[in-house]
Amino acid sequence: MLNFPCFFKNAAIIVLISTLELNQPNLCAAQYVRPEHPFPPAAGQPGSTAVAFNNPAILGWATGYKDYHPGGNVDSIWQTPERAIGPAGTDFTDVVVLGDGGSITLVFDPPIGNGPGFDFAVFENSFSDTFLELAFVEVSSDGIHFTRFPNYSLTPAPVGGFGIMDARMIYGLAGKYRLGFGTPFDLQELADAFHWALSKPVWEGPQSAEFSQQYRDALVTTFPFLDLNNVRYVRIIDIIGDGSALDAEGFSIYDPHPTLITAGFDLSGVAVLNQAESNTPTALPTPSLTWVDNDNGTQDLMLQIPFDPSIHAQYQLALSTDLSIWTVTNWVTAELLQHAGLHQFAVSALPVESDALFFRVEPR
Repeated sequence: MLNFPCFFKNAAIIVLISTLELNQPNLCAAQYVRPEHPFPPAAGQPGSTAVAFNNPAILGWATGYKDYHPGGNVDSIWQTPERAIGPAGTDFTDVVVLGDGGSITLVFDPPIGNGPGFDFAVFENSFSDTFLELAFVEVSSDGIHFTRFPNYSLTPAPVGGFGIMDARMIYGLAGKYRLGFGTPFDLQELADAFHWALSKPVWEGPQSAEFSQQYRDALVTTFPFLDLNNVRYVRIIDIIGDGSALDAEGFSIYDPHPTLITAGFDLSGVAVLNQAESNTPTALPTPSLTWVDNDNGTQDLMLQIPFDPSIHAQYQLALSTDLSIWTVTNWVTAELLQHAGLHQFAVSALPVESDALFFRVEPR
């Protein structure tokens, strides 16, 4: 089945990637459902989604790391990124501390895949069910473009350095569970959220329970680069808990703050629950589309395809007014075996009268 992200005219520049693969869902057909509060409770309680470190469903762990950038208020003795590689456990000291606003990217070989249920879980070293240090979670296939999971924080007010948190007020953020239990994430949720974001180009405010404009724009920009069955990188970004960081709806996120010496998220490990199929999809060259204004007042779509001497690919341009029925308008062929450099094709001006018109590029 072909994986082809779709996008809409309002964006000035939308970049996307197309891949050939067998089991990818149709990303333009899913529906995102905002999780209902109260969110799943602490580990061991009915309805909890916590994943134990010794759960037999775990297939593997991070095999490497890159781009460790410790934030403030963390002693050098805790700046040990190697401790995030391999299995998590129950040792409070076997962690890498990110510090205030710090981050690290973990590498997975074989990669994480989009399978049934949750696909991976992030482990922190909290000593209780109520002292919860939180982090954003982002994934990538190429190590360059990272897509952040939808996240919701309903903690109503600042929390002191050792203040009490409630797991039922937190969703989509790592650090929700105590030592020995990981917070799970489902890659399919990103595909569903992407489709939802496309249908909501303008934020109508937090009362409508929609994504903030900031989160929506980031999701629409980065998700097209993501291959759900070839997730090789997971980035963990500490959240400074003073309320300056915002969740996917634009609300302030609070967690214990300030803290010292081991400030911020303490990463114990990331477990793999679904691995990519052995027949990893073959990535096609990353095309880009831009709108170009002509002197006569019309517009063209300009397609650029990078040169790759190992791939001969053909693309087609399709349009839709409702994201359900797609009409192919032009065939575009990239003779990548015969030419070097970027290839640019002018697509004939289209009768675009509605801002709701959607376009997508897909392999032929």
